[in-house]
Amino acid sequence: MKKKWTIKAVKEHYQKKIKTLLYELKQSQVVINDFSQTNADLNKYIFELHEAKNQMHKDLQKFCRLYYDTARSYKALLKFQLTAEDLGIKTDYWELPEDARSDQYKFKIKNTLTESGKVVSKAVLTPKKKKDTTDDGTNKS
Repeated sequence: MKKKWTIKAVKEHYQKKIKTLLYELKQSQVVINDFSQTNADLNKYIFELHEAKNQMHKDLQKFCRLYYDTARSYKALLKFQLTAEDLGIKTDYWELPEDARSDQYKFKIKNTLTESGKVVSKAVLTPKKKKDTTDDGTNKS
């Protein structure tokens, strides 16, 4: 037999349905808020990773420049040694400028990479300026 619906029964039925739908809506809002917060946290983390990657890239470029400059300087020193040997200067037991005389002289090699790919090296050995001191070792100024 077919169930007859009364107005009161229909009203109660739809009130329960509305109550269930409102509960599901609130639960959905909680889940959406959690996802929104997680998404915001992930975006912040991605931004921090991107910044760290950029900093690492800058550090890597700086390190590469330093590495290549060091390699060019070393190669320039070897070329200077070979040139000195060709001129008849003995370089077997030659003191390097950065050894014992480092307190008296300043040694610097500057390398320039030209557009053609050649490296132009310039070595400069300059005496360091001495501070004015008195007999007891204190500064005059």
